Amino acid sequence: MNRNKSHHYWRKWIMVLVSSLFAFTFIFALSAKSETAYAATQWTPEAFTLSPQAKWTTGGTAGYYEGDVVPHRITANSYEYNPSDGIYIFHDYLDDKGYYGFDGVVGTIGFPDGYFFIGPSESTPNLATPDPNDFIKDINGDPITGDTPIDLIPHLYEPGPDTFTISGPFIDTTTISSESKTIRYQLIPNTLTPFLGELETLGSWSMYWEAHLSETDSQNFSFPTLTDYIDYGSGFRSGSNLHSYIDAEDSGLKTLPIGAPFHEYRSIDVCKIWIGTPGSSATINLLADGVPTGLTLTLPESDSTPWCGSFYNVPIYRKVGNQLIKIVYTISENPIIGYRTLPIEGNASTGFTVTNVEIINIPIQKVWTGGPIPTAASITATLFQNGSPIMTAELVSPNWTASFNNLDKANPSTGVPYTYTV
Repeated sequence: MNRNKSHHYWRKWIMVLVSSLFAFTFIFALSAKSETAYAATQWTPEAFTLSPQAKWTTGGTAGYYEGDVVPHRITANSYEYNPSDGIYIFHDYLDDKGYYGFDGVVGTIGFPDGYFFIGPSESTPNLATPDPNDFIKDINGDPITGDTPIDLIPHLYEPGPDTFTISGPFIDTTTISSESKTIRYQLIPNTLTPFLGELETLGSWSMYWEAHLSETDSQNFSFPTLTDYIDYGSGFRSGSNLHSYIDAEDSGLKTLPIGAPFHEYRSIDVCKIWIGTPGSSATINLLADGVPTGLTLTLPESDSTPWCGSFYNVPIYRKVGNQLIKIVYTISENPIIGYRTLPIEGNASTGFTVTNVEIINIPIQKVWTGGPIPTAASITATLFQNGSPIMTAELVSPNWTASFNNLDKANPSTGVPYTYTV
């Protein structure tokens, strides 16, 4: 080969090689930049512990009983969407001894097999104001803190066609857990709506849900809305701890330790709502299978837990022969002068709510002026509530008095006072 041609040949291939290396370096840099952008989101999983202090924690939870629900959340900070498989949620479900742990995410009407929502975290900005230090408040208008319970968190986004969808529950044989099976949900965002852009604008937000601790008796499961029970089992875990696992947009599997639920005894929560002027106290009685237990709870107003209290360490089961039968707990309230009690809502697992409506009496008297008193023995008076007639009363000679009694002072549904006229 000619020396000049040989030199030209090698120079050509060196230039090709350098160009190729430059192109590879450029593509690698773009890929690294892209991965860095996806990894910018900081994900923090937490569960709500009850003991020794009620708060959100990345450590272990304590204080829960079988049949309770354990609130969970995963918080995104500096959120940038990563086009991956969404958010995966796993909970320990079944161990090798046949004992159940979590048996699903608590459902609501329309979402019977699992309900998740997106709400603010402690640092979610209030975009309605220009102040960067103004954060979204809880439903009572107070700042959201590390001990704000899930029922006070406002719902910014709920499952739907314009936000995100939920698949599951699925029962998996798994290697991510020391348990033999987990229960899994997957949350997939809608990429064709403004939803993800709005989340990126917020930057900081949390996904919330409540996982239900298994609870079984000799008859049936206590949580029958789930569609994926694999066979009959017991929730008696005998001290075995549980775990929850979250993988958000391929950020890596994160583990939350969950303390073993108590299975012999439980607590039963009771809260009071007043419609009208609040009373000074209320006495609640606990009944087991319809029979008074002799346990009472006095609810005074408290700054830490307004009009709420708990029956502690009550047995979950009673033994009949060789069977453990789950005790059905209900409550009653001692009558309170000046109030009536609405039908009690709730149950021993979710807690009871007792609502009292203030009642009033409206006395009336007919006064005759300007002439002789008519000879009629009585007249009829009509009571109007917000302009609509609701009842009548007879005013009888010679006193011409009557009284409309036990009237609701305010609307039980809205709390707005009624206007009464005669």
